[in-house]
Amino acid sequence: MNSPAENIEARRNLVFEELPAQQLLLDLYRPVTDRQVPVVLYFHSGGWRSGNKDDCRVRWLTRYGFAVASVSYRLLPRYGFPSQIEDAKAAVRFLRGNAEEFGLHPEQFVASGLSSGAYLACMLGLTAGHPILDQRFEPDIEKMAHPGLPNKRENYSEQSTHVNAVINYSGLVDFIAIQTWASRRGTRAERSPEARLLGHAVHEDRERAMLASPMHHLHADAPPFMHIHGDRNEVTPLDQTRKFHAALLELGVTSKFTLVRGGGHNSRRMMDNPAIQDRVADFLHRHLGTEGGIRAVYEESHARTDDESPTNPIS
Repeated sequence: MNSPAENIEARRNLVFEELPAQQLLLDLYRPVTDRQVPVVLYFHSGGWRSGNKDDCRVRWLTRYGFAVASVSYRLLPRYGFPSQIEDAKAAVRFLRGNAEEFGLHPEQFVASGLSSGAYLACMLGLTAGHPILDQRFEPDIEKMAHPGLPNKRENYSEQSTHVNAVINYSGLVDFIAIQTWASRRGTRAERSPEARLLGHAVHEDRERAMLASPMHHLHADAPPFMHIHGDRNEVTPLDQTRKFHAALLELGVTSKFTLVRGGGHNSRRMMDNPAIQDRVADFLHRHLGTEGGIRAVYEESHARTDDESPTNPIS
């Protein structure tokens, strides 16, 4: 039997930030219901230099009763750290400021992403209220390319950037440690993805590299994290994710780790596996307190054990 058709409303190309000569857009997918629903912000991959919001790998979460916001952000080489983090926070503020209009629960926000997008999700989860990284970019209104946009009614600066959970698909979390790891990313320090994001080799300014690394923002009040990582990932070290997970646990933060056998950096085994999707949705419902709320019902069962499929996760 096939699953029931999705009953989803989509709002495309919502302007969540207006910068000089550039609009930042997001797409919002939401289950049709009268209830306020949790929202999962998704940040695309691409090494901070490519990709776009059309590549939304978690739209399936709408089947479980979540809204999904696929968010654009500024890219390299024109824009480096911390522009991307500013953009991610602007998206949170915009959605929270318009929660009533969009039918979103203002206290049930989740950050998620793949690879470079997962890095942004991790930074969102760890830096709410940070004295440097939670500052808002304020453009000169007179120099804005498109002043008076219908979607740009206010700047939402009073809104919190706090999120209630993080889903980390293969995110890079420690710019310092990765410099010692040889991979197909390339070994020349000045040409690595993290060096391009920073605008300099990591060793040239370790303090700034630490400021840009999720591993160096860990604290006991962090939201619950779920990490999903393939054992054949040749881009982001598996050991980094394991250490990040262990460090969160040591602080008393809820952290779950799922290893995907045969999974590469962004493989379908990791992103499109029904067993992993069920596990992610269960994690979010449990930690957002939405177990009894809106949740789609499948006509076909996705229940299986780890031994029944080589693509299933083991944790």
